[in-house]
Amino acid sequence: YGETLGMDLSVVTVETPHLKNLTLAVEHAHLAIADFVAAPYAAARAVLAEDERSLGAAVVDMGGATTSFAVFHDGHLVHADMIPLGGHHITNDIARGLSTTIAHAERMKTLWGSALASQIDEREMIAVPLLGERGVDTVQQVPKSMLTGIIRPRLEEIFEMLRDKLETSDASHLAGRRLVITGGASQLNGVREIASQWLDRQVRLGVPAQVQGMPETARTPGFAVCAGLLNYALKPDVRLALPKAKAHQVHQDQQGYVRRMGRWIAESF
Repeated sequence: YGETLGMDLSVVTVETPHLKNLTLAVEHAHLAIADFVAAPYAAARAVLAEDERSLGAAVVDMGGATTSFAVFHDGHLVHADMIPLGGHHITNDIARGLSTTIAHAERMKTLWGSALASQIDEREMIAVPLLGERGVDTVQQVPKSMLTGIIRPRLEEIFEMLRDKLETSDASHLAGRRLVITGGASQLNGVREIASQWLDRQVRLGVPAQVQGMPETARTPGFAVCAGLLNYALKPDVRLALPKAKAHQVHQDQQGYVRRMGRWIAESF
């Protein structure tokens, strides 16, 4: 006969005000929330291969305001955490460093952003509109190397903080040497190399698996969490299944979707 009954349990917590704000935003669109799913878990549903979940891997979702990560082992989520830095911080660094608008800083990051320097960066010039200036002298020419010099330190800070979070967690050894990065900021040139250097792991870029009905243009790392949420809605985790009463309520809410959509259009326009 056994004397002790125990279990390994992972609990993901979130600050109540953040959850309430998210709930209000959804309810104002006249929609009902069926479930809450942690962003790194949703991203993992979209980008991790089955063998990676089983053998052990970490997935990093590089979002706008935060960078979150999850560790999987033996097919299960065993750890999740986040740091309060993401792609928006890189954009703000560019805007401050080059004295330009947030919108143009985002455009520069998307079109020319890189974490890796090259020999031609000093000769390749980028036109930067100056913040608040008017007239003929509203644009300055800066070398691409200056943009790289702004982006790389922030990326290194992000991966240094991720490394510290992983090393201090009890699940670090369960992730093995496999790391999958995804999210909008992961599409910057050189992110994979910087991640491998700071985290000392085999790194690949995670692209969402195809979900029926999802357009091909959405199969990019920036849509990983969205694709994972669709995957979760189609195939919910049985261990996280909704109680029957709540599931019935969700079904009733779905029947009134057209009615709520009509009310939203009337109130918005």
